[in-house]
Order: sequence, then C-alpha cells, then structure tokens
Amino acid sequence: MRTSIHSYVWVSDWTTENGLAAAERAMQFGFDHLVAPLRDHATVQSERLAREFSRLGIVPLVTSTLRPENDISSTNAGIRQRGIAYHLESLRIAQDMGAPHVGGVLYSALHRYDRPPLRRTSRRQRKGCPWWLSGLRRWV
Repeated sequence: MRTSIHSYVWVSDWTTENGLAAAERAMQFGFDHLVAPLRDHATVQSERLAREFSRLGIVPLVTSTLRPENDISSTNAGIRQRGIAYHLESLRIAQDMGAPHVGGVLYSALHRYDRPPLRRTSRRQRKGCPWWLSGLRRWV
C-alpha cells in the first residue's frame, strides 16, 4: 500500500528548501508520496526538486491553489484568464517535478468568500431538475 502525507505537516509554506526538508521527513517516516502545494511558482525550483525527490524515492503530488486574484470562478474575465494561466504553469511545474497529476481545489480560489456564488441555470434545471439534485443525476 502506498502512503502520502501533506508537506504542511512539517513546513508552514512551500518553497524549494522547505519542500526538500519535508521530503526528507516523509522518507524518514516511510511515506511514498508528499503533497506539494504550489501557492507561489516563483519559489519552486522544479528540476532540483525532481532530482531530490527521485533520490529520496518520494513521488510529489502537486496541488494548484488559486487565490482571489486568479480565481477561475470569478465573473471578471481577466481574473479567470489569470487563473487558467496559473493552472497551466502549475501543470508545467508538476511535469518538471515528476508529479503524476495535479490536484487540489482546482475549480475556485481557496478562501472565504464575501457573498454566495451566482446562481446559474443549467439545462437540467430548466427541465425541472432541482439544483441540489442536478449534480447527483450523473451518478444515479
């Protein structure tokens, strides 16, 4: 069985140096994977991380965390475009680090919102399916 742990167990923010320290600890405790949250791309040296993770036998699991200024669920087109660009850069970094995928909260910024989301009407809702059931319909 493969096991993983989040780097924030040992470090308070993700940088190359902190990531390497967390990877060392993950290896010492016998974990196979380490979650690497990409909050600031400028602090990540992907090639160096890839070498060290490989040396330690740890697989990075990258998360791409959006902020209000690059929230792809924003009603502002410019903010949405920044979010798409951010996710694409996260994918590139993850690939360079040797991560098998990118996960995390990918659909919206991870923060406390000051208002409820806009209500959009889907095709199912227009056909009489209640909004709270429309997401479950595909699984039933």
